[in-house]
Amino acid sequence: MTETLFILSVSLMFLLGFAFLTWYLINSRPRKIARRKALLEDSLERLKLISYELLKNVDEYDQAKQFENKALDSLSSRSLKNISSDSALLSESLETIEHLLKKRKLDDANHILAASAKLAEKIQSDMSTIAPDGIVLKIESRKKEKQ
Repeated sequence: MTETLFILSVSLMFLLGFAFLTWYLINSRPRKIARRKALLEDSLERLKLISYELLKNVDEYDQAKQFENKALDSLSSRSLKNISSDSALLSESLETIEHLLKKRKLDDANHILAASAKLAEKIQSDMSTIAPDGIVLKIESRKKEKQ
C-alpha cells in the first residue's frame, strides 16, 4: 500500500511538473516573439541608416568624379558599377525585410537582414578601395539604453 501511494505521489509530481513546464512555455512564447521582432526592427532601422550613408557617399563620389572630368580607369569604373548595383540590391532588401517583419516571418527576415549587413560591409570595403579617404561611418542609436 505504501509503495502504491509512493508511486502515485511521484507520478503526480511528474505530471504537475510537466503541466507547469508546458504552461510556462506556452505563455512565454508570445513575449519571446515580440522581443525578437523588436530586436529585428531595431536592427533594420540601424541598417537603413547605414545604407542611407553608404548611398549618399557613393553618390557624392560619383558626382565628384563627373565634375572633375577625369576619366575613371577601368578598374574604378567597374568597381563603381558593382557598388551601384550592390547599393540597389541593398535598398531592395530593406523593403523585403520590412515586408517579412509585417508578415511575422522572423526567421526569413533575420536571414535577409544578416545578408544585407554583409552586403553593406562589402559596399563599404569596396568604396574604401576606390576612395580610401572617402568613407567613415559612425552610427549611433537614437534610443537610450536602459540602465
